[in-house]
Amino acid sequence: MTHSAWRLSFGSASGLSRLRYRSNARLAEVLSRRSQFPTYHTATVLGLAATFWTAATSLLYDWWNQNENGLLFVPAAILLAVRPGVPRSGNPQPILGLALLGGALALRLWAELAVDWFTLRASLVAAGLALLVFWFGSRQILNWWASILLILLAIPLPTPIAAPIHGVLQGFAAQFATTLFTWRDLPVSLANNVIQLPGGFQVIVERGCSGLEAMVTLTGTCVIIGTIQLRSPWLRFALITTAIPVAFLFNILRVFLIGFLAYFVGPQFGHGVPHYSVGWFTFALSTVVMLATVRALEHLARRRLAR
Repeated sequence: MTHSAWRLSFGSASGLSRLRYRSNARLAEVLSRRSQFPTYHTATVLGLAATFWTAATSLLYDWWNQNENGLLFVPAAILLAVRPGVPRSGNPQPILGLALLGGALALRLWAELAVDWFTLRASLVAAGLALLVFWFGSRQILNWWASILLILLAIPLPTPIAAPIHGVLQGFAAQFATTLFTWRDLPVSLANNVIQLPGGFQVIVERGCSGLEAMVTLTGTCVIIGTIQLRSPWLRFALITTAIPVAFLFNILRVFLIGFLAYFVGPQFGHGVPHYSVGWFTFALSTVVMLATVRALEHLARRRLAR
């Protein structure tokens, strides 16, 4: 072997050994960081889980037994969040995230002292938003607006807020349904949200007939449809806001149909499965109306782009 060849071989071997040394050092550093990562974050996750365990379990209980919107909205919120892909990196704002997390913990303490279930659940959502800002930045809240809105819609309103809304909607539903009966030339009377029909038939507009749950469900459905079908934020806003009056009108139609079928067909429509089937039918009709609204908004958007 010549001298120059020996130097080339030695230099290559030396460079290869340095490369291996650097690779091993880098690997050791990464493994060291990964060995510390689970311990730190596992303790944080366990601490937050213990803090907000009561809020999460109470929500699950309500969704399973009383308010089924959560069983629909939360899985849909997860799918809408991962649909464009979970961001691998962003603009983390740890200081702002920690400040928001401190506010969520303060809200959690206030809920414990005041025994307020709504504030307790709101602290859970606030903690989730704080972690989102901590890891991905506040911009991600705008990117996941639909998922966040669905989760907010899945949280039942507190009784001091929900009760007056139910009362107002019950009164409107009873009054407008009575007007529809009058248009059918039926001698009816209304007293205390009870519609008195001929022959002793009564339509009692109770809390479940207020239509508030239908408004929330249809609004969440429009959030899902609008996010998938529409691209313009203004068109999505128009679709979501249209859901409220549509749900209100179809709830009036529901109250009228229940009384109409109970009077002309049979009293079985006043309770049981026939009673609930009328509600399912009117909600299906309202969903069809919203799908037609989506098509109309898409047509308007195409005409605007064609100009």
